Order: sequence, then C-alpha cells, then structure tokens
Amino acid sequence: MNAEVKPEKTAYQKLPRRHQRFVDEFVDCGKAAESMRRIGFKGRRPDIAGWKIKCSPGVQEAIEERSQQAIQEAGVNSVRVLTEAARVAFFDHRRLFDAEGKLIPTHQLPDDVAAGLAGIEIIDIGDGEERTAGRLSKYRAWPKVEALNLLGKYLKILSERHEITGKDGAPLAPPIINIGFGNGGPGDSSAEGS
Repeated sequence: MNAEVKPEKTAYQKLPRRHQRFVDEFVDCGKAAESMRRIGFKGRRPDIAGWKIKCSPGVQEAIEERSQQAIQEAGVNSVRVLTEAARVAFFDHRRLFDAEGKLIPTHQLPDDVAAGLAGIEIIDIGDGEERTAGRLSKYRAWPKVEALNLLGKYLKILSERHEITGKDGAPLAPPIINIGFGNGGPGDSSAEGS
C-alpha cells in the first residue's frame, strides 16, 4: 500500500479566509488599519480591529511567511541589493558618452550605467514651428556618497563609534558608591550610638 503523505499546511493556509485576506493586504501596505479598510471593514475603529487580527494566533507567522514569499517572487536577495548599491557607488558619468564624445542613447546604456541614474529629462529646443533646433538632455545620478557609506558599513570598513570621555578628554572616573559600612554613612550602627 502506498500511503500518500500530505504536505503540512503553512501558517497562511491554516488561517480563516478573512485573516488570509488581512495578511495579504498587510504584506502589501504594512498598516493594520488600512488592511482592514481594504478587506471591507465597516466599523468605527479599523486600527483596533486590525491590531486584534494581527495579534491573533498564527497571523504574525503568516505575515512573515507571505513577506518572505513576496521577497523571493520579486527576486530580491542580498547579492542583488549589493550589486545595485555598487552600481550607484561606482557610477562613472564618463560612460554616458561614446568614444567620439557623443551621448549614448538611453536605450543603449549598459545596465550598470543605467542603474546609476536617478532620472533623465529630455527637452526639445525649437523655434516654435514644430522644428527642433536640438535636444537638451539632463541626467541626474543617485547620491554616490550614500551608496558608498552603505557598502562601507556592510563591509565593516566604516562603523559608527561613539567615544565617551570626561572633562577635556580625560577618561571617565569610576563612580564612588557609599554603601555605609563602618564609615559613618547610612546604616552604620557604630555612628548611631555616639
């Protein structure tokens, strides 16, 4: 006899349909109240209703499960994120031009060059009679320093370090704690009878 082993249900599959709809909307927008509105909640306090569903058994696990699934479907992984950060950090504007110094058309730009661009503005310059005298192209790159900082922190080349010192840079003195044993402080029985 061949006994089929059924795969165990996921946390999402174990939820009632209404909670599954909440989880789907929460993964999409990240807000409990908005998720409740999207699934048709008509009460006065969608924030409280959403919080209650979010705290119910299995919902947090289902949210995490669906979030990971969405990340995988989008093709997001650490290698891709680092690659894109590196493309921004090491963007070289000289690669926007060909060997003759002419601007490369945007559809022909290499992927690593295109990834470094935050925006492109193209303005046709003309004399007003539907003829263009030329074209002005403005390219704007992503902030390079931010991407370099991100990579530096990831590689642990850069780290935020806070040094605490005493007055004029002197080392901090250890605190003096008086616990009152035989020195006349509180709790010293020898000082009470004097």
